[in-house]
Amino acid sequence: VQTIVTGQWILGFQSVSRDVSERKQMEAQLARARDEALESARLKSEFLANMSHEIRTPMNGVIGMTDILLSTRLTAEQKESAITIRHSAEALLSLVDDILDLSKIEAGKLEIKSSDFDLDELVDNITDVFAERVAAKGLKFRAVIYPDVYRHLHGDALRLRQVLLNLVGNAVKFTEVGEVSLSVMCDAETADEMELWFLVNDTGIGITQDDQDRLFTPFTQADGSTTRRFGGTGLGLAISKQLVDMMGGRIGVASVPGEGSTFWFTARFKKDLRPEVMSREAALAGVRALLLDTNELNRLVLRRHLNSSSVSVEEMSSGDAAIEALRRARIDGRPFDVIVLEMQLGATDGISIARMIHADPLIRETPIVLVTAIGRRKSDVDFFKSEGINTFVMKPVRRAQLISAITQVVPRVGAPALAGEPSAEAGATSRKDILVVEDNVVNQKVAVGQLRSLGYDADVARSGNEALDAIRNQSYDLIFLDCQMPDIDGYDVARTIRSMEKGGRRVPIVAMTAHAMEGEREKCIASGMDDYLTKPVSMQRLSSVLVRWIGARADVVDMEKMAGLQQLAKANPSFMRDITALFREDALVRLHELRDALHDANPERVSRAAHSLKSSSGNIGASRMYSLCATIESTAKQGNLDGIGEMVEQLATELERALAALSQSADSAGK
Repeated sequence: VQTIVTGQWILGFQSVSRDVSERKQMEAQLARARDEALESARLKSEFLANMSHEIRTPMNGVIGMTDILLSTRLTAEQKESAITIRHSAEALLSLVDDILDLSKIEAGKLEIKSSDFDLDELVDNITDVFAERVAAKGLKFRAVIYPDVYRHLHGDALRLRQVLLNLVGNAVKFTEVGEVSLSVMCDAETADEMELWFLVNDTGIGITQDDQDRLFTPFTQADGSTTRRFGGTGLGLAISKQLVDMMGGRIGVASVPGEGSTFWFTARFKKDLRPEVMSREAALAGVRALLLDTNELNRLVLRRHLNSSSVSVEEMSSGDAAIEALRRARIDGRPFDVIVLEMQLGATDGISIARMIHADPLIRETPIVLVTAIGRRKSDVDFFKSEGINTFVMKPVRRAQLISAITQVVPRVGAPALAGEPSAEAGATSRKDILVVEDNVVNQKVAVGQLRSLGYDADVARSGNEALDAIRNQSYDLIFLDCQMPDIDGYDVARTIRSMEKGGRRVPIVAMTAHAMEGEREKCIASGMDDYLTKPVSMQRLSSVLVRWIGARADVVDMEKMAGLQQLAKANPSFMRDITALFREDALVRLHELRDALHDANPERVSRAAHSLKSSSGNIGASRMYSLCATIESTAKQGNLDGIGEMVEQLATELERALAALSQSADSAGK
C-alpha cells in the first residue's frame, strides 16, 4: 500500500493486488505430484523387491533341481536337455538382475561400496570365467596389467568386475575369429590414489559410427539384426556406463566395422597402503631374476609379472646364453637370485638346463623356478625335486603364483620349498550337523539335495519356531536361514539365537534368501547372521560357504569304512597294502585325466574323471576326496569350469592325506 501525499494533505492511497489463487493451486498440485512421485518410487522399489523375491524363489527350484539332476546318471540326450534348462534359467536370472540394477540406478538406490581387493586376482578371475568359451570358439585371449599399475586397491571390486564381465563377454560374443584382450594401464596417479584405464580389444564384427553414438542407451543394440543373431537386451552397456560414472570414470568405444572394436573405461581407486601390504610389495625389491624362454610373448607376460613387484629381469632366449649369463653375473659379483625357466625350449628343455646348472660348481646354488604345463602330480613333484628344481608354476602363469614361487626360493625373501607339496595341516574334523530353516517345500528339497550331493546331511525346520525348538534340543555346526517366513522372519530368528547363546559358542548362520535388493546383506549381518547367499544358490557357491564356515566335510578317511577294511585285512594281512596301492594308482590316473581335461577346457571329460575318482574314493572311505569330487562333477556337468582348477589342486593334497592315513592303517593291520 502506498500513500499519496500533497503538501500536508493525504489525498489518498494506492495499492496493487494480485489474485494468487492460481499460483497456490499450482503449488498444491506440484506438492501433490511430488508426494505421488515419492510414493510411486517407494511402491516401485517395493514392487522390485517383491518381484525379485518371487522370481528367485521358483528359479531356485529350477536351477537347484537341475544341478541335482545333472549329478545323477543321465543319457547323453537327457544331459543335454538338463544343461539347456540350466543355461536358459541362468539367462532369465541374468535378465532379471540387469533390470533390477537399472531400476536401482534410476531410483538412486545403487551405491558404490568400497573394500580392499587385489587387482591381479580380479583379472585372473575374469580370465577363468571366459576360458571355456574362448577355447570353444578357437579364440586367443590375453589379459595384461602393466607393471606401473599398483595392484592392491580400495574400491568397489564387485562393480568393477561387473563392468569387465560385460565388456569382455560382449567381445567374446561378437568375435568369431582372432583374439580378445584385456589391458589395464595407469592413467593418472597420486600418492594415495590411482586412475586406471581398462581396454577391451577384439577382432569381431565392429560397430558403425551411427550405432556407436547410441550404444550406451538402455535396451539398445547396434541394430536389429545383431539382436536377432546374438541375442541380448542392450542393458549391459547402459548399466556399465552408469557404474563407471559412479566410480568417477569415463567410458567409450572406438570401432571399425568388419575389423573389431575397442571398449575402454577409466575408474578411480584408492591405494591400499596398509603396512602389511606395503611390506609384501617391497619384499622382492632388488631381486635379480634371469628369465629363459624361447617365446617372446611368454617372456613379455612373465617380465611384466616380475617387474610389477620390483624384480629386476634379464631375458634370454637360448639355454647356452642363459648359462653364460649366470656364470658372468657370478664372476662379476652380482649373481642372479633366481632363474625362471620354461619347460619347453625347442631343441632342449628346462630339465636339461637345470642339469647343466647343477653340474657347474660356479652357479649350482642358483634357485630354479620351472614354468610347466604339467605338474602337481606326486610323481611330477618327486621328479622335479630329484632334478634340483626348487619350485614350479603351472600355465597359464598367474602373477600371484609366480611371485609366491620366487618368495619361497630366494633365501633372503623366504624359505625354500617345493610348490605343490601338501602342507602338514591339522588333523581331521568331525561330522558336521547342519540345519536348513526354510518354509518353502521346493526350496527345502533343493537345499537338502544340494547338500547331500556335496556329501552333507541336514535337518530341516519348516518355520522360525520349529528352528528355535530344534536349536534348543541339538547343537548345530551351521544354520542356513531363510529370511522370509510366515511366523517369525529370519532376522528375528537370528537375533533370538544370538540371545540364546549369551556369549557361549557361536554357531555360524548363513542367510539363504531370495531378496537381492540393496542393503539386504547389511540387514542380515545386523541381525546377527554371518554370511549371505542369494537364491538361486549354485553348488559352487554353496560349497564355498561350507568350506568357509565349517571346513572339510569329514575325516580324511571314514572311520567306519576303515574299520570294515581292517576287519577284512585280518584274514589277509596284505589286503590293506594291496588296496591302498591300487587306489593310489587309480587316483593318480584320474587326477592326470582331470588336469588334461581342464587344460583342454572339456567339461564332459572333467565330469567323467571326477565321477570315476568319486566312486573309488567312496569305496575306500576317502571322505574329503569324495566331497571334492562330487562338487567338481556337479559343477562340470553344468558346463562350468570356474574354480575347478583350485579344487583339483586341493584334491591332490587330500589324496596325499588319504594315502598317508591308509598306509598308517595298513601298518596297523599288519601288526
